Amino acid sequence: MGSFSTNLHVRGVAPGGLASALSALEATPAYVTAVASHGWTSVYPSNVDQDEHALHRLGARLSHDLGAPVITFLLHDSDIFSYELFEKGHLVDRYESNPGYFEGRNDPPTLHHPEVLLPYGVEGASLDGLLRLLRQVGADGEPLSRTDVAIEQLRSNYAHMAAGNPQLPPLADLIDRMRQMQGEKAQARARFASEMARELSAGPQSEEQHISAIAVMGALALWLGLTADRAETSYRYIAQGETHAGEMLLVEAN
Repeated sequence: MGSFSTNLHVRGVAPGGLASALSALEATPAYVTAVASHGWTSVYPSNVDQDEHALHRLGARLSHDLGAPVITFLLHDSDIFSYELFEKGHLVDRYESNPGYFEGRNDPPTLHHPEVLLPYGVEGASLDGLLRLLRQVGADGEPLSRTDVAIEQLRSNYAHMAAGNPQLPPLADLIDRMRQMQGEKAQARARFASEMARELSAGPQSEEQHISAIAVMGALALWLGLTADRAETSYRYIAQGETHAGEMLLVEAN
């Protein structure tokens, strides 16, 4: 069974202001992160779980009432990731990683205006990197692999990492090391898969699986300055103590 998550992230609004807005919209009980990440305060309402229409309405209302950017994340069974970005109550961008999933089709991701996300990216984040991630296609035109996603995550977070660690090697060196390590791991996996295939009389196995929707979501979260844990949780996970997304404040129901 895959992962399911539903959440919103509001930029530039303190937890107290969010608590008041959520109460006014009767979107409680809800959890709110106690500390912002790159300006984003994360919200986990109880009444929007896996409900894209309710999530859309709440994102639009919060953005309108608070006059703030709001991005919504929805992950279904680790197979489908979608987001919507609102500014001053208006939908300005949306994305679907696998739009033909429920019809049994393997359609390419649906992009609309991802360039509007650029002002919200961490230092060093690029539009090219974002587009590769959302399209799930590398610079060589081939489908992204887990290694590609890890490298994009490193690019997005390198400036922040280097600020706290002056001895950090140059980005290019780190990428080379990552490719080398991942290449060695892929070779080891391929050898193991070949041995197992021979024993089971199965066909050849691919060296590296392509990325899942949950990997795209986590990488986008890092691109925005959020943590992957904040993107991967929901109200029910927090209520059950199954999250590592940081300290949470509970906004009680009216």
